[in-house]
Parts: sequence; C-alpha cells; structure tokens
Amino acid sequence: MKIYSLVVILLLSSISCFSQCNSELEPYASGFDTIEGDSFSFLDTVLNDIRIVGYGEDTHGTAEFTLLAKELMEYLSKQYNFKALIIETGFGEGQYLNDYIQGRRDDLKTILEDHNSTWRYKTKEFYQLMNWLKAYNSNTADKIHLYGCEMQYVISDVNKIREYLEKVNADYQIDGFEKHLWQSIEESEKVDYYISYAKLKKYFIDNYELFKRKTSEEEYSLAYHHIVVLGQFVTAINQHAEQRKHDFRDMYMAENIQWILNFHGNTSKALYWAHNAHVGDLITEW
Repeated sequence: MKIYSLVVILLLSSISCFSQCNSELEPYASGFDTIEGDSFSFLDTVLNDIRIVGYGEDTHGTAEFTLLAKELMEYLSKQYNFKALIIETGFGEGQYLNDYIQGRRDDLKTILEDHNSTWRYKTKEFYQLMNWLKAYNSNTADKIHLYGCEMQYVISDVNKIREYLEKVNADYQIDGFEKHLWQSIEESEKVDYYISYAKLKKYFIDNYELFKRKTSEEEYSLAYHHIVVLGQFVTAINQHAEQRKHDFRDMYMAENIQWILNFHGNTSKALYWAHNAHVGDLITEW
C-alpha cells in the first residue's frame, strides 16, 4: 500500500531572509513570527490524503524546534486525527517515553536518564512536550502514541523484551547488545550478537501461540518488533564502511516507520520529527 507523505520545511525566521540565501526553496518554505498552532493553516489544502508529515530540524536540542513540534502535533491531532509522534530516538527508548505519556509511568526524569541515549531530549521544552502529551491522553480515549525509529542503541529494546518475557513467565536469558553502532566491536562480539539475536528470534517464533494467549496479538507483535530491531543492529554493525552504516541506519528508520503505521492500521497517521537529513532520506527510501 502506497504511503502518501509530505515533507514540511518549517522556519523560525522571515521567509524573505531565508529565500535570499536559498532561492530554490522559496516556493516550498514558510516563515514564522510566532510559534502557535494556527500558523499551520497553510497546510489545510494538502493534508487530506497525507498519512505522514515529516518535520525536519536543523539542530538538535534547540528550544524552538521542540516548541514547534508540540504545536504541530496538537494541530495535526485535532484537525486531521494524527495519533502517532515518531522521533529520532531508539525504538526501545521510544517505548519507555510512550509508557510515560500513556500514564503507565510517572518518572520521566528517570526514563530520560536510564533509557535514553541522547542529550537532546533532556531539555525543559521536551519535558513540556511530554507533559502535554500525557495530559492530552488523560482526557481522551483516542490517544497519541510516541515511537522512536532508531536502531543505533538497542539495550532499551533488550530491556523491553525482558519485560515481556517476565510477563509471560519465561526465564529466557538474553546476552549481549551492550555496545552501540558507532563503538568498536570485535568480530567475535559480532558473531555472539548474531547468535544471541537468532536464538531469541527462534524462541519467540516457537512460542508464538503460548505468548499470544498469555498477552495478546498486539503485545506479541510489539515485543517481536524489538527483536527485529536487534536484527537491524546486527546487520548494520557488520558494515565495514562508515557510509554503509549510515545508509543502513536510514533504511531501517524508514522500515520502522512503515511498521509503526502498519501496526496502527491502514488509516493511521503520524508526525515524523527528526533532523532534516533523515526526513529527506525517508522520502528517498519510499
């Protein structure tokens, strides 16, 4: 099924200043004097058949980009029923953040310290975004879900799989995956990681019916996708050229976003917020 997408270039400076330096982008850019939800009315003519909006940022951790993400998510949710926010973080890391906005946890600071691999979400503006999402979800049955789409750091995926195994009363032990994509990993470690991933995948497949009865099809599918992410990681670390690792990273980000949309059904819609390069690469992948 074809996914219709839209890349939005959102600028926090005047359009005239920007276009003087980037004349080719002038027809596609829109400037903002204030960061408010009604600033997005220019999108009303193009969003009817759109399932994913890409929101690219120039720099990570900048206050204005995070404030704008909140306003854009609020606009898309209320006006066009967008119910997924996908951010540039690990798939497993995103699940811990989603636990917070769904009301299953109240320790956002601990989540960001213990289950988050990047500094850029440890800002007051991101705290405000998370608390708005949590408050929004507490007042509606049609909740917004938050996801990460990355596979660079997968220890949070391992921890989520462990939580699921505990839930189904399985004593299976998962080994490895302490390192991340950009660390030096010995060839013997790569072999160990692959064996650990392959055994875990087989264990889940062999116990599909049992695990599904103890939880649900949806919970099993989510837990299994964490294993898929481990497989993505195992493949990427075996690319010896740095550029190949970058290429695989973007390819898997796109695959994970596709999985998220499929997981939520054929009518699901998502806002994808990441660096400009990743948003552009997503369109290339599709």
